[in-house]
Amino acid sequence: MHACHFGRDWALLASVQETYHMNLYSRRLPLILIVVLVCILVVQYVVNAPEADRLIDPVTCEIYASDLPGGERTYLGEFDPKCLEIREILNP
Repeated sequence: MHACHFGRDWALLASVQETYHMNLYSRRLPLILIVVLVCILVVQYVVNAPEADRLIDPVTCEIYASDLPGGERTYLGEFDPKCLEIREILNP
């Protein structure tokens, strides 16, 4: 009878520990997921930020920089390869 009682107590202790760990992780899991997703968004923004500054002249496909106050274009002497491909397809 002692062995049966000991087994039942052990099972009860194991179920209490599982419930404690599940509650502990269920509280932390949303916070961990939010932190991971925010980090992913920050990395994507940092990686894509240099491309956002690239402006392409639609006629010549040349990349330029623009001054906001004056609105003047400063051409960088580089051409966008995708723009050139599209231009060749449209104007054979």
